[in-house]
Amino acid sequence: KLKMKWVRIYALRSQRKPLLEWLQRAGMLEIEAGEDPEEGFVRLVKEEEAAGFERSATAAKQALAALDEVAPDKKGLLSAFTGRREMPLEEFEGYAGRSVEIMQDCRRLLNMQKRRAECAAERARIKNALDQLEPWRELDVPFGFTGTKTAAAFIGSLPAAYTQAELAARLAETPELLFELEILGEAREQTCLFAVCPREQAERMEQALRALGFSRPPALGGETTAARLPREDRRILMEHIKRLEEESARLLEDMRAMADRRRDMETMVDYYTVRAEKYRVIGTLDHSRNTFMISGYIPEVDLPQLTAGVEGRFTAVVESADADPETAPVKLRNNALVRPAESVTEMYAMPLASDIDPTPVLSFFFYLFFGMMLSDAGYGLLLVLGCGYLIKKCNPEPAMRRNLQLFLYCGISTIIWGLIFGSFFGDIIPTVAKTFFGAPETFAMPALIDPIEDSILLLVLSLALGMLQILAGLGCRFYMQWRSGDRWGAVFDTGFWMTALLGASILAVGMTAVPALTAVGGAVFAASLLGLVLTQGRKKKGPMKVLSGLASLYDVTGYVSDLMSYTRLMALGLTTGVLASVFNLLGAMFGKSVMGAIMLILIFLLGHAVNLGINALGAYVHTIRLQYVELFSKFYEGGGRMFRPFAFRSKYIRIREEKQV
Repeated sequence: KLKMKWVRIYALRSQRKPLLEWLQRAGMLEIEAGEDPEEGFVRLVKEEEAAGFERSATAAKQALAALDEVAPDKKGLLSAFTGRREMPLEEFEGYAGRSVEIMQDCRRLLNMQKRRAECAAERARIKNALDQLEPWRELDVPFGFTGTKTAAAFIGSLPAAYTQAELAARLAETPELLFELEILGEAREQTCLFAVCPREQAERMEQALRALGFSRPPALGGETTAARLPREDRRILMEHIKRLEEESARLLEDMRAMADRRRDMETMVDYYTVRAEKYRVIGTLDHSRNTFMISGYIPEVDLPQLTAGVEGRFTAVVESADADPETAPVKLRNNALVRPAESVTEMYAMPLASDIDPTPVLSFFFYLFFGMMLSDAGYGLLLVLGCGYLIKKCNPEPAMRRNLQLFLYCGISTIIWGLIFGSFFGDIIPTVAKTFFGAPETFAMPALIDPIEDSILLLVLSLALGMLQILAGLGCRFYMQWRSGDRWGAVFDTGFWMTALLGASILAVGMTAVPALTAVGGAVFAASLLGLVLTQGRKKKGPMKVLSGLASLYDVTGYVSDLMSYTRLMALGLTTGVLASVFNLLGAMFGKSVMGAIMLILIFLLGHAVNLGINALGAYVHTIRLQYVELFSKFYEGGGRMFRPFAFRSKYIRIREEKQV
C-alpha cells in the first residue's frame, strides 16, 4: 500500500478553471472537502450548472443509442479489448466551439426517433381499427344506417358464435316479431349481423337483440365515420398506413445518414461528462473573495510531481501532512509480476489500515493454482500468445491490460505445469504419431507426473500446496499481529497453529515415506497442541483457562476442512487432461486417411476450444475461491476505500498529451 498524504492547495480564484482542468488531466489528487467550509470561506452552489451538463451528456448518449439502433457501429472481433480513441488535448478542447452544432444534431436525431415511434404507434392503432373492420367488409351500408321510413335497421354484434339458423330461431321466440337477418362474419367469438324489421316493431326487435347481448359497432376513431361504407373506411386507413410507412422509411434513411456524426456525438458525451464532474467538484471547494482552497488525498510518491506542477504553473501554494490511515483511501502499488493480481484483491475488498496488501502472496498462489488446474502446455501457449497479441496490438485500457497480463502469467504457469504433466493439447503428438506415422503404442510425451498413473502423488501434491498456502496465510497473520504490538498473540494464537500444522505435515511424511521423521513430526505436533491448550484460555480465570484451551483444539477440524478444499487442484488438473485425450481419441477413430486427417483436425479444433473455454473458466473461478475462502480467511479483513482521484473519466476519448512537470 502507498502511504497517503493530506494536501491543501491555496490558489487565486481567477485561476480556478485552468488549475482544476490540470488536476483533472493529471489524475493524482482525490478531492475531499469537510462537512463545513473553513472559517472565512464559503461553498458555491454549482448543482444547476452540473445538472445542465449532465442533461446534455444524457441527450448525447440517447442520440448515440438511437443511432446504434438504426445504424450499428461496425466493430471488429477484438473491439472488446481495444481502448478508447486517443485525441490531442487541443482538439478535445476545440469541441467547445462545436458543441452547439453537434447537440443540434443530437436533438434532431432524437426528434426523428420520437417521430418514428409515433408513426409506429399510429400504425398499430390503425391496424387495430382494420382488425375491427374486417368482419364488416361485406356490409353495404354505413355503420350509421338506421333504416328507412318503413323499416328499422340494426347493425352490431353478439358476444357468442351463432349460425344464421340458430340466431333466427332465438329471435323467433319473440311473439309476432317480423325480421330479416344476415350474418356478416365472426371475430373473437362474436357474431356480426345486419337485421331489419318493420319500423313499428323496432323497439321489440331491439329488446330481443339486447337480451342476446347486442351492441353497436365500436367507434373506431381516426378516419372512420358512421357516414361511410366500411370498405371505404378500410381504403382510407390503408392509405394512411402507407403514408406513415413512407414517412418512417424517410426518417430511417435520414437517421442512417447521420452515422458519420457518431464520433462527434461520442466526444460530446465525454465533453459534457467531464465538465459536469468539474462543476460538481467546484461545489465542494472553499472560496473566499479572491482565493479558493482544494483539499484531498494523494499518494506520497506523487506529491513532488503535484507540488511542482501546481506551484510551477499557477499562483498557488501546496501544503501537506500525513493522512490519517483510518480514513485515507487505499492505493496499491506492486511490481510488474504482482500488479495484474491487484484486480483480484480489488474484487474482494481493499485493505484496511491494519491490513497488509495481500496481493504479493495472492499472486504467487493464483498463478500457481491456475496453471495446475488448467495443466496443458498447449492451452497455456494459446493464453500467452493470445494475451500478448491483444496487449501489443489493441492498446487496451489499463484495467483490461492488467487482466490480460494476469492471464498471460497464468498461461506461463499453465505451460510449466503442462510440461510437468506431459500434456500438450492432451496427447495429440502421440496420437498423430501412432495414427499417421506408425509410432509404437508405447510412444508418449515425457512427463514428471502422469496425472492418471500417479493420481495419488497428484493428490498428495495438491494437499501439500494447500498446506503451503494455509501456512502462508497464517504467516501473514503472525506478521500483522507482531507489527501491531500483539507479540504474545502472534506466538500463542498463530505461531502454535503454524508449528502444529508443520508438525502434522512432517508426521504425515514420516508415516508414508521417511520413517525417521515420524518421531520429529509427532513431537512438534504434540508440543504445539500442548502450547495451544495452555495459552488459548490465558484471558480466562480459574478452570476456564484449561477448558478454553481444550476447546480451541476443535479448530483443527476447520484446518482439515480447508485442506480438503485443495483436492480441487487434482480434480480439475485431471479433468483437463482426460477431456483433451478423449477429443484426440475421437478424432483418431477415422484412421489413416484423408478423411481421417480432416476429421481429426475438425474434432481437434472444436473439442479443444470447448475444453479450453470450460476448464479455463473453472480454473479461474476455483482459484479465486481458494484465495478468498482459504487464504484471506486466515489474516485478511478488508473493507478499505479505494483511491479515486479527480480525473478525466471518459467513455470514448483518451487525451493524448505530453506529460510536463
